[in-house]
Amino acid sequence: MNYGRELPWFLAVALCAAVALYVGAFALGSGSLTGRHLAIALIALGVGLVILFTAVTYRNAALQRDLVRLARETQNVIHETRQERHVAADMAARVSVLSQEHTHQSANWTVILNEIRQNQTVLAAELRELAQQRQQRAEMVQAAAVAAPLVADDSVEDVEQSPESAATPIAAFSEDLSVSLEPIIDLFSNKAAHYRLSYSMHTADGLDISQEQMNHHADNAELRPSLDLQIMREAFALLMRLRRNEQRLSILSPIGALTLAQPEAVSRIVQLFQSEPDLQDALVIDVPHAVLAGLSSGSLEGLAYLARAGVGLSLSQAALGGLDLATLQQLNVRFVSIAATGIGAEPQQSAGIATFVQAARAMKVQVIVEGVASQTQASQIMRVARFASGPAFAEPRRVRRNAASQSTMSVAAE
Repeated sequence: MNYGRELPWFLAVALCAAVALYVGAFALGSGSLTGRHLAIALIALGVGLVILFTAVTYRNAALQRDLVRLARETQNVIHETRQERHVAADMAARVSVLSQEHTHQSANWTVILNEIRQNQTVLAAELRELAQQRQQRAEMVQAAAVAAPLVADDSVEDVEQSPESAATPIAAFSEDLSVSLEPIIDLFSNKAAHYRLSYSMHTADGLDISQEQMNHHADNAELRPSLDLQIMREAFALLMRLRRNEQRLSILSPIGALTLAQPEAVSRIVQLFQSEPDLQDALVIDVPHAVLAGLSSGSLEGLAYLARAGVGLSLSQAALGGLDLATLQQLNVRFVSIAATGIGAEPQQSAGIATFVQAARAMKVQVIVEGVASQTQASQIMRVARFASGPAFAEPRRVRRNAASQSTMSVAAE
């Protein structure tokens, strides 16, 4: 311990004691102990005791102050420790929520990949069947040419235009095509900001063919590029009407992997966009995220070529766990659509999505929440994103085509 501050007090007490001892020793040595000697000794001892009492009192007061200060600092440390525990508990809860969301998204992504693998297996079987059918038709053509050489050309033509190929629903999609628009709502203004385009077909014999069935037949018949180009022409015709009232809206138009894999088709798409300089920024090609993840190298090259040409891209049905914003920016992605089912009622359940939306907005990528089923869900989504679509707002509405040219449309519902 450091006794430097108490040393003067100890010296003073020692001096008083020494005086008393000296006086006592002097009186005893001289043989004359008088009252004066005794009084001096007692005064010296009294002064020493007073000094000692004062020193002890001062020391106790200092210790008391130190104890009070120590108690106050201990309380502050305890309070800060409690706050840190609360913060740690809150961070642990957020990490748990993000971990659950990541696990859920990973499970969804696994399911999607499994479905893609199954679809690829089915598609491979259908392609093999189609190749066999083509070989059979070629053999029939060769047999007809040998059997009737004088009318070989007519026979070949009749065989090639067999009922099977003539019945392909895609053969007349430009005449029987039906186009629908689903509004994408700006939740801040409660107005349609953009549209998502879908299509179907109603043939003359009363057959209704969905978009998925049309795409399937078009891929099998290698007509998907022609179908996608026709849909884009229809979208440009719609934009000429829609942009008269709203200059900022866009139409999200689907495109197939087969189209992206054909350089000639990609080149024709770029030419189509360049032919509409006033509208080329308003038409955005839409690719499902699962399809993008499974694109071949040729399809990815076509997508990159479109991005370099300035064609905007939209990702629908996206899983946030598999998105890289830097890569999206290189592909000129302007919209990312996520499912409304991934947004919870509690703010902490959607913290990861809100963070992604803010980062995407900083890179000029708009996030759309699709499949909103109720107004309650829409109010929850407003905490996370600005744009949404789904039954809570409006179903896709069929638009009427102009029968004179079949290249312009009216946005009036049929």
